[in-house]
Amino acid sequence: MTALFTGEIHPLADGLPMLGADEMEDLKDSIRRNGLIDPITLDPDGVLLDGRNRLAACTDLGIVPRFEIYDGDPIELVVARGATRRNVSTGQRAMLIARGMWARGEWDPIAERWKHGAVQRIQSVAGPTLQVNRLDLAMAGAVLAYSEDWAAEVLSGTRTLRATYDTVVADRKSAARADDPAEAARVAAARDRHPSSRGPR
Repeated sequence: MTALFTGEIHPLADGLPMLGADEMEDLKDSIRRNGLIDPITLDPDGVLLDGRNRLAACTDLGIVPRFEIYDGDPIELVVARGATRRNVSTGQRAMLIARGMWARGEWDPIAERWKHGAVQRIQSVAGPTLQVNRLDLAMAGAVLAYSEDWAAEVLSGTRTLRATYDTVVADRKSAARADDPAEAARVAAARDRHPSSRGPR
């Protein structure tokens, strides 16, 4: 099976941080010496699922990259590979996994938590390499339900998960005390985004 890279990057993969300057130079040196060892992964439609850093390094070096096609669940692949990157913090890993779970409809907006069995289902994707603290996943889910922008900042590394979660909790308490209609609108918006997610609690 062959596919051409369309220039499009899967949104879950696109939220992951790029390598820092020093790490990128190390990657380029490796590609100069050894060539591109691991091909860049596309889905059958040519959307990039894994390998943004390798693609950037090849582009800078003027090397034509090799591609491979992955025909399985793209969310599972992005989560499994992204969560095992060494440049991803514990909070970023939890947010990546949470975004993958969210994309699969695993968030229950009524109970405001992950559906029963969601953690086991996502961790079965990559086995023991994808272990993550349940509390971190719960915090990541609460942040994601409250603000997609803040969740993106946690994933990019510009915010920490714990501090962002604490801000969410403080904001919600403040809104509840003030009977803030904006908070009610946020909750309603979360429910509207996932109207079918009223599964088992």
